[in-house]
Amino acid sequence: MSDYFSIMHESQPSLDELFGFDTDDITDVKWDGVNYNDHPDYSDAYIASANYRGREMTEGEIELLMQNYPNWCYDNLMEAIF
Repeated sequence: MSDYFSIMHESQPSLDELFGFDTDDITDVKWDGVNYNDHPDYSDAYIASANYRGREMTEGEIELLMQNYPNWCYDNLMEAIF
């Protein structure tokens, strides 16, 4: 039981550890699908494009970012629209 508990409560690994990139190096994030009537959820919003260390991120990288780091994405969206 203690193994399960420790696994479930480990800190979230950084993007750098998981995918080889760090959110501090993500720039020029462009959002699409933002429906202001859906405040505060913005459930249809998604990252249309972003750069990582000066290169455009692939769709796969953006998908991994949005799936695995929804809090970072939401915070970034809030910064972008307010």
